[in-house]
Amino acid sequence: MRVLTVGVRFPEQSDAPWPVLVAALRARGDTVHVLTTEGAGPEGNGVDRALRCFWDEERGAFRRPPRLEASRIARHDLRVLGDTLRAVRADAVVWTAMGGLPLTLIGASGLPELALVLDDWPGYGPQVDPVTRRDGWDPAAVLAWCCATDALAASATALGTVAADRVSVGTDAVAVARQLDAACVA
Repeated sequence: MRVLTVGVRFPEQSDAPWPVLVAALRARGDTVHVLTTEGAGPEGNGVDRALRCFWDEERGAFRRPPRLEASRIARHDLRVLGDTLRAVRADAVVWTAMGGLPLTLIGASGLPELALVLDDWPGYGPQVDPVTRRDGWDPAAVLAWCCATDALAASATALGTVAADRVSVGTDAVAVARQLDAACVA
């Protein structure tokens, strides 16, 4: 399977769940590509750092860009997502660490999508994303939500458009890979 993972600040050398998932999928023979934010580390080895986000590294806080700039960021990221999907010919998308990225990316792939929720980005993401605050987003486009804790699972179901049977607790790479396989069959 060809999998595109998307999120902010991919920590390539880490035992955090996202890079562990990438390594586990690659170990089982999947082709995995990472699309993440600019300037967050080295490129290569299937990692593209081309996305823009609403996080300000210098201030260590989310920024509130004017409407036009926020729309440009969202359009840029949608274009990069589309170009990357075509280039890697992905079969599925895994969203993770989405806080600060335009949540309008979710659902834009037209592919089976899974969310790996390691912090409450489904809860705070719409508050820090001016485009989503204006245009909304579609959490129901995600076929499976793998949440790190019960509290994060509750937050995902509280969105109102995510059915409880689509939400599971656990970020073990093997379990997430099974969820991804199931989402691709659905």
